[in-house]
Amino acid sequence: MKKKEPNTIKENRIFDPELTVENKYKSIQNLTQILIEKTSIQGVANEIVDKAIYSLGFEDCSFYILNENQLELVSFHSSHQAFSDKLKFIRTIGVEKGIITDVATSGKPIIASNTSNGDKKSVFNSQITVPILYNKKVIGVIDSEHEDKDHFTKEHLETLETIANIASVKIIQIKRNQELELYKSELEQLVNKRTEDLENILKELQKKNTEIRRQNKSLNLLLQEVHHRVANNLQIILSLIRIKYLNTGREVHPNQFKELENRILSMSLIHQNIMNKGFISKDDFSTYLSDLVRHIQSSEGFSKNISLVKRLDTFSIHPNDMFYLGLIITEILANSIKHGFDQVEIPTITFEITKDDQYNILKIEDNGSGFDLKLWENSAPTSGFDVIKILTEQIDGVIQCQNSPNTIFTIHIPFS
Repeated sequence: MKKKEPNTIKENRIFDPELTVENKYKSIQNLTQILIEKTSIQGVANEIVDKAIYSLGFEDCSFYILNENQLELVSFHSSHQAFSDKLKFIRTIGVEKGIITDVATSGKPIIASNTSNGDKKSVFNSQITVPILYNKKVIGVIDSEHEDKDHFTKEHLETLETIANIASVKIIQIKRNQELELYKSELEQLVNKRTEDLENILKELQKKNTEIRRQNKSLNLLLQEVHHRVANNLQIILSLIRIKYLNTGREVHPNQFKELENRILSMSLIHQNIMNKGFISKDDFSTYLSDLVRHIQSSEGFSKNISLVKRLDTFSIHPNDMFYLGLIITEILANSIKHGFDQVEIPTITFEITKDDQYNILKIEDNGSGFDLKLWENSAPTSGFDVIKILTEQIDGVIQCQNSPNTIFTIHIPFS
């Protein structure tokens, strides 16, 4: 730590030994005001040693700070030529014995009336030392020496103790401010580091999100292309079936072609209305049902207008299960349109979707002539009813049929 260089004061500026109490009080008050503005311990020490010599009647003053059990000489000033050559050094408690060390250890002031120890050449013949205390602990020492024996009095002690008390308050304030500045600096560094880390993480996340969005866009385009090609391929298959039917004449029963055509139409409509969106809405399902009835009606050559009633609640069905459900609905509708409405003036088909705790519940009801339930209960393999039962099992569903007065199929479909 930089120490204040000693100054030699001319004889005509040496302190006034008759300094009045009032002047001392004013000098201490002035010192207090000056110390308020100081922001370093060095500045406080320099001001105190200067004021002790120029204003408070001391020829010599040393200011020490206790750091980690070591006394460090922060500032020294003397108005006597002999004292101006006094060495500035660090006294270590417990190593070099002396008054300053004793005061730093005990925390009690000492006035030494005779420090010459019989040495007639000694220029240090009396000494006064006071501790700078904070919470009863020594944080520094103020020391003054004089060439005369028995020089220092109770008044000198009171003056230095007052200065020590003022110094204590200011030193602690400076240390607290230094600690706060250090903490603030460390906190700012930590905040800057965390901010930098977060910014890097955010940049990385943004980069990954951009890549994910790009991949999702590519996948969606690919999926749309797949659905489009599947739908086109289904249309090609339908066209080939129709050409084959026209070319085979009566060698194959036409109902076999119509059943196959209806099933392919069902899957094609699902691709067109539902699968390319990735989810199933009530409106999409309603459109699908209308299109499916219209296609089956056209395929079967049924000329009457069919009234459709739809009571559709929200539902949750996995898109993959829609293929099976679509084929189930196709078989039921084909049977109703083909066999049930010949004697009915206004054919009506009602679709209703409700839910319970575990299932979506789809009811398909028509006002046709119905059929013998034994055909349902004892359906032959490969018959339309048998296909319905097999497809229902594929989606872990349950289907029931009743036939009084209207035909009602009730299908329980697990939530997706």
